[in-house]
Amino acid sequence: MSGSVAEDDFDAEILYHDSIVVVASANSPWMSRRKVRLAELVNEKWVMPKSDSPLWPPLIAAFHASGLKAPRATVMVSSFHARINLLVTGRFLSVRPASTLRFKAQRHCSRRCY
Repeated sequence: MSGSVAEDDFDAEILYHDSIVVVASANSPWMSRRKVRLAELVNEKWVMPKSDSPLWPPLIAAFHASGLKAPRATVMVSSFHARINLLVTGRFLSVRPASTLRFKAQRHCSRRCY
């Protein structure tokens, strides 16, 4: 929760632990691969949310657990729609909570993504 909200006003409880997944456009060269190791993705172009996003800590932890440095963001933007529009070009990778992939991505982009 944001620090700008008074803690006395809310009671926070974790209801669901979601996985973070790497996502690519359907026209990305990565989509033809059955298995991909994190080491192969480190030097790819990434479109990422801002570094204060809750998506960053699990991403960094996953790469560090594999003995790797975290990937460097080519583009950092907080807007979900901007990230999707860059992702669908096929030139970038990104991360999303796994639960968001259960919903049709076509609502958010003009071409097929994920």
